[in-house]
Order: sequence, then C-alpha cells, then structure tokens
Amino acid sequence: MLSPRRRLSYAWLTLLIAVAFLLGYQVAVAPVLENSEQEPLVDIWFIGHFVYGVILAGCWQRITKEPEPAPWRGTWWFYFAVVSMFVWEGAELQMELGHWGIGPQKWMDGIETISNRYLIDPVVGFIGMMACRRWPKMWLPTFAFGIFFEIVQVSAPTSMSIQHWLLASVGTFISSAF
Repeated sequence: MLSPRRRLSYAWLTLLIAVAFLLGYQVAVAPVLENSEQEPLVDIWFIGHFVYGVILAGCWQRITKEPEPAPWRGTWWFYFAVVSMFVWEGAELQMELGHWGIGPQKWMDGIETISNRYLIDPVVGFIGMMACRRWPKMWLPTFAFGIFFEIVQVSAPTSMSIQHWLLASVGTFISSAF
C-alpha cells in the first residue's frame, strides 16, 4: 500500500508526463502558424476558461456538499481541476487538427498558440475555480453568463470571429477619436 505522499507524487508525475506528451505532440504534429507573432497572447476564450473554472468548482461544491469556502490545497478537487484543464486542452488540439471531423476543425480556424494553450488558459481556468471557492454565490450568475457566452460564440462563423469583430470595432473607434 502506497503512502498518501507517494500517491501524490505519482499523481503529479503522471500529470507532468501527460502535459509534456501533449506539448510534444503539438510541436511535432501541428503545423506552424504563419505570422504567429501577430496572434495575441490572450484571446476572447480566456473569458470562457474563467467561466468554465467557476462552473467546475461550483458543481464540485454542490456534488460533494463541501463547506463554503473549504481549503483546496491537497484535496481531490484540486487535482481534478488541474487535470480537467489539460484534458480540455488536449481535446481542443484534437479538434483543431481535424480528428473530430471537418466541421469542428473549420470552426476552430487554426491552431492555438502554445503559450495560450499551456499557460494562459489553464491558469485563467484555475483562477475561476479559486474565485468560486472564495465567493460561492458567484456560481449561478456565472453559469447563466456562460450559457449566453457559449451560445454567442458557437453560433459565430469561426471561434475567433467575435474577437476579430471586437478588435476591428475598437480600432475604428480609437482611430476616429484621434
């Protein structure tokens, strides 16, 4: 029987190996983006990842009936949260590469930058989880906003259409103001 500390070490080692494999897979298989330096470090989907983090933590609190706010370090929900962020990023990469069909690939409209996939998105999702753990009542309004956000984003022609439209609108407004 393994001690809890050893099980924790194996869990972290397994997570690191999985993330390294996913990163290596993206570097080896995914085509290099042209003009990738023009891609923003943060895209509009950081809102979705924050909302996902809040919803995930809120659902976990309701399922397990944990006290509000409970300490999170060293608990199973913490490991579940970290792993779920990277599982989603792996699924997202598969959609971008067309392994889930041509429809999702066309809608994804390209490959996400490595810094966004492995740094920004998981960190923002985890911040959403910590925010929900601190302020549990934010779960329901965030859930309602998340449904609206997903409907608007998924009904757009591509995953980045709304971001491009917003940036073009803001750029036009700023250039006309000065």
